Amino acid sequence: MKLLLAAGLAAACAAAAPPAAPTEAEYAQAVGELSRAVSEARGLAFTSAVPVGVMEAPRAREFLERKLREDYPPEAILAEQAAYRAFGLLGPDDDLERLFLDLLVEQASGFYDPDEKRLFLVHGVAFPGVSLVHELVHALQDQNFGLGGLLDRAVGNDDRLRAVQAMIEGEAMRLSGALTARDGPAARWAARLDSLAASRPRSGRAAGRPYPSILRSELSFPYVEGRAWAEAVNAAGRVSAMDELFRKPPDSTEQILHPSRSWPARDTPSSPPPSALPDLGGFGYRLIKGNTWGEFGVIEILGGDGDQSAVAAAAGWDGDLYGVYAGPEGAAALAWVSVWDSAADGEEFRAAAAAWLGRRGRRGAASLHPSGRLAAVVEGFDPDLSRRVEAALLRSALDEASR
Repeated sequence: MKLLLAAGLAAACAAAAPPAAPTEAEYAQAVGELSRAVSEARGLAFTSAVPVGVMEAPRAREFLERKLREDYPPEAILAEQAAYRAFGLLGPDDDLERLFLDLLVEQASGFYDPDEKRLFLVHGVAFPGVSLVHELVHALQDQNFGLGGLLDRAVGNDDRLRAVQAMIEGEAMRLSGALTARDGPAARWAARLDSLAASRPRSGRAAGRPYPSILRSELSFPYVEGRAWAEAVNAAGRVSAMDELFRKPPDSTEQILHPSRSWPARDTPSSPPPSALPDLGGFGYRLIKGNTWGEFGVIEILGGDGDQSAVAAAAGWDGDLYGVYAGPEGAAALAWVSVWDSAADGEEFRAAAAAWLGRRGRRGAASLHPSGRLAAVVEGFDPDLSRRVEAALLRSALDEASR
């Protein structure tokens, strides 16, 4: 989804004792002064003023729903839902579109839309000053690098798309936090806007509703891990190289989780192409979705980032490709091949994947190529077809890894 949300950012800075809440005219003045502060801090110029609009909460939900369906038509949402269910990330009755939209609406206090080139605030929802700075960073990024194009070019590889989102949100988190943490126009305006945020109700929206872990992780990853990545870029003295990174964005969540792998000698993934997934139509299986999980996805599947064994098993990721199939009677089956930096990394993943399969209690197997760097996971097929799928996956991955 192309919208850049001001979500969960209230704790990014601590405001001083707030003065009186701003008027509408002061909001316009705030945007002008904050734009200058953002431009100076980033070393880039705005090419035009940033329009700011206000939406009532019901219209904001309609707007978010329309944008979601533009980027993810119903068939894409259903394919994503099937993949998440097949890997145990959603329950059999979880409705991905409804859950994701509810979570977006609950979290969004405002957003920047690269299509309309406008910043929107949601009326009646707390909108801290740091969030306005954050969204102005997005406007600056968009005017200089074209955020819509960056996101569009990453579509088709879910892992790459997460990485691009993390770069965009991570820089906005770092800059907005830095600007509002030190004395200056940004901090003063943030304090004034915070006073308005504190006076606003939540429009009856329930906060803290439980959602599947994968959805909260998907939403938080660009902000939390993206900020850590941007801070690492800054600490390494590569702020001037951020322009270069926007021109050639990170390729994988591995590069976000391990920032040095995104520069200068980039650790390019070795993910097999989608064509490596076997055509199983002759056996009565239809491919629903094929894509790449990346290091982020491997962690989530094996237990989440709170599970250190899952984090350790995902380290050393070098590429992967999965396919989720609908079987003859509609049951889901999955085929997953991954490439690892070393034989030790491959074996660690294979063992973790085998344990994961065991916990699921379904027919499946995790195997390792003799090289040790390629692993195959198959589940839901009959034994003979499982062996065929496993061999096809490892053969395709070996061809890709040897190039």
